[in-house]
Amino acid sequence: MQLEQMKVTFAAVWALAASAVCIVGSPRSLLNWTVLAGVVFLPPLVMLRWWNGPRQTMSQNIQEVLR
Repeated sequence: MQLEQMKVTFAAVWALAASAVCIVGSPRSLLNWTVLAGVVFLPPLVMLRWWNGPRQTMSQNIQEVLR
């Protein structure tokens, strides 16, 4: 599985799980909804932004230049 597919899958599973917790907890105030939105959206967004794949090795760089 490619890294991008793994990241998207993890983000979707996270959002679904957090949404299920929301349905069970049924937040009633604006503060609870705000906290819930942060828990649902912030971790996947941070992960998608800063989780990078491994750097290319010197051999891969040379092969790329030779192509």
